Amino acid sequence: MKHLMNQLISLGVTENLSNIERKKIRILNLFVIIGTLLGLIYIVIDLIVLPFDLLKMASLVIGVLCVLLCAVFQHYHQYRIARFLLILLISFVFIKNANVSFKGFYGEYYYLLIPIMTLMFFEKRWMHVSSLILSIVLFY
Repeated sequence: MKHLMNQLISLGVTENLSNIERKKIRILNLFVIIGTLLGLIYIVIDLIVLPFDLLKMASLVIGVLCVLLCAVFQHYHQYRIARFLLILLISFVFIKNANVSFKGFYGEYYYLLIPIMTLMFFEKRWMHVSSLILSIVLFY
């Protein structure tokens, strides 16, 4: 089990990458593992406990597929696409939870995590500034 986890976390890591790039890849792979497991757990719980809701089930399945697509991009060394897709997916989840699913429970504060995630995965200043502006616009 430990060997499998190490393989999944190291998916897409090659020897010619810098240490910082390797860490970013491993962090994203960890997000992929956790996101996939949580998505599958939520799908099983929804099927067993709650009445069937097509919209909720579709969003969970699409979320799991998007997270797995990040792993595919990582495997084929398309790191920026995988990172951007993950940030986009997390932004969509925050928007859905703040404005649709849990309206009135201060979910809009999660928007402030979007710029933090871009700081972890991207070096370009325009990406940080644009994600900060986007999160402020979404907040209000």
